[in-house]
Amino acid sequence: LMIGEDTPQTQTLMADFFRPQNEKFGDDAEDIKVRPQGFRKPLVASVWMQEAPSPIAFVIPGLGGHRLGARVIALAELAYLEGYHVVCFSNNLNWEFIQAAPENYLPGYLDDDLKYLRQIHAAITAELGDQVAGKPTVIGFSMGGWYTLNLAATSPPNTYSHALAINPPLDLNTGLDVIDRLFRAPAKQKNLEAIKESALIKLLMVLQSPPKDGSVLPFSDHEASYIIGLTYRFTLAQTIMASLEIKPSAKAHEKVGALSWGDYYMKIVVPALAKRNIEADALTLSGNFREREADLDAAPNLKVVLTGNDFLLTKEDLAWLRERFPGERTIFTETGGHMGQLWKPEIRDAMRAAIRFKQIDPSAE
Repeated sequence: LMIGEDTPQTQTLMADFFRPQNEKFGDDAEDIKVRPQGFRKPLVASVWMQEAPSPIAFVIPGLGGHRLGARVIALAELAYLEGYHVVCFSNNLNWEFIQAAPENYLPGYLDDDLKYLRQIHAAITAELGDQVAGKPTVIGFSMGGWYTLNLAATSPPNTYSHALAINPPLDLNTGLDVIDRLFRAPAKQKNLEAIKESALIKLLMVLQSPPKDGSVLPFSDHEASYIIGLTYRFTLAQTIMASLEIKPSAKAHEKVGALSWGDYYMKIVVPALAKRNIEADALTLSGNFREREADLDAAPNLKVVLTGNDFLLTKEDLAWLRERFPGERTIFTETGGHMGQLWKPEIRDAMRAAIRFKQIDPSAE
């Protein structure tokens, strides 16, 4: 029962073990609120302040992620140990961001998303005032990594002292299509209900008694696919209900829960953009980072963290990124799936080194 398969999907579940090393680090955050022009209400950000004036590290969560998720706090801790003030606010597709954002905002169209990210970064920098010294750094994982790629490539040269994109998709369209397929993957199996039940029981067991570092988790590939797909589908339901201001109810959850990420873009975002005379092609192109290749020269400080078997990247996507981020510009591991390598001490150390702006004596920590 408890012997697992070793696949990109099962390796991905190891991402849950990328947590802050100081369990109380999340409790040390202060809340600040900023309200950029046009926002309906103030947006809350979690901030970890250094005692002396320091540069800011903005940490961008993954798809629909909340600012106090375990992975966000783990990254915040790494940046804080490197001497940054660290600022985290929820991902653009999270209900907290959507409810604060300007009226009729539907996240997922890059031009809008980056515009609001920049407005918030500027407002937070102004709020922290003379406690800020030096240029900011931006760090993001998964979809937050994709935002990091795009922010660095479309800003004036050297806007950021460092930018670190962790397991980003290259083409958001491909990534979301894969997520939809993962959710549907077990559907062809005759024992679908057994797979679902077994996956959730094992998940509870693993969360109660985490395995020792490096051990294979007890999931089959189908079970892991179901858990990953279910997680992202739950995120989507929250995104749609917040965007369209749908009151939560069992009926609403059932209706919205039937929608895929493809449905969100084609049935909700595309018609809304059409009213602004923005064609569907523009949405597709904005999702593909290849379109911004020419801008990469302006981002010499941009680095990436990649695995050789991340299901959000095709073989061609991976080759494209490896070619454009040679040598020390990539922190690479062959395995780990999507972020399942981040818990490893050598990856933590490499990520810290990638954003280092001053010499730090690790023995003093």
